Amino acid sequence: MTRWIFMVFLGCFQFWSQAQEIEKPALNIESFGYPDFGDNSRYTDFNVTYGLTNGLDVALSGFYHRDLIAERFRVPILLKKFISQKTYLLGGAQAEWDFRLAGEPPRMDLLMGIGHEVKEGFMMEASFEKPSNDSDVTPLGIGRKGAGFLRLKSKFKF
Repeated sequence: MTRWIFMVFLGCFQFWSQAQEIEKPALNIESFGYPDFGDNSRYTDFNVTYGLTNGLDVALSGFYHRDLIAERFRVPILLKKFISQKTYLLGGAQAEWDFRLAGEPPRMDLLMGIGHEVKEGFMMEASFEKPSNDSDVTPLGIGRKGAGFLRLKSKFKF
């Protein structure tokens, strides 16, 4: 099933390779961190995007999450192919470490999905993520090793 979805995803890249191109900066760097709420929790992220061609970007991101139940660091590297001015397909790989499981190797995932800029400053993404190794690091809230899952993400910039 995963191979079939991956092949459809690659086919979409080829099919929409002639989509309308948009102009944007070649390198974009963003970061964000919530303030300390007094409970020893931290939530931060960064994103570095580089435009390989008009309509094709490579992105490296990092997400750090610490609260009472978890301390995680996730690093995805993605290719984003714009199929219109506001919609893109994405695919890539990511690693996620759980610092509370000392010595455990990171969970490695393959992922693919779609994103859309709803309006300026508001973006939504949906991606399917499938672990590619046997690690005891499970996605927060999933609890089953090896289970693929759907991640929904939104970002509001102000």
